[in-house]
Amino acid sequence: EMEDPAVAAKRAAGDGLPFACLICREPWHKKSRPVVTKCEHYFCEACALSHAAKTRRCFVCSEQTNGIFNAAKNIQEKIDLREAASQAEVADATQTEEDIIAEYEASKAKEQRRGDQSGGWAII
Repeated sequence: EMEDPAVAAKRAAGDGLPFACLICREPWHKKSRPVVTKCEHYFCEACALSHAAKTRRCFVCSEQTNGIFNAAKNIQEKIDLREAASQAEVADATQTEEDIIAEYEASKAKEQRRGDQSGGWAII
């Protein structure tokens, strides 16, 4: 059984991973392409490459990185989960809006049916 994306995203929040690039401080998003150094510091790919062009040392701890960065799959998973949860919320909101419209149209139709029935008092 597949885990609800919203539940998975909340569970992933307490995993100790940074919520943003340690250079630009921008929170992870779909286009971040997070990378990790061998000293386990996380950056968005653009910041990591830009910093590596100036120095081969880690931005955070100055350990030698030799310009080697690996895809941060654990953070990418979090981004994907958050994106899926966000899309699920939008889908729920859309469904709710559709329900409201259907309910309104049903009540309007019911009122019209009531108005067509002649019974009780009438103005002549």
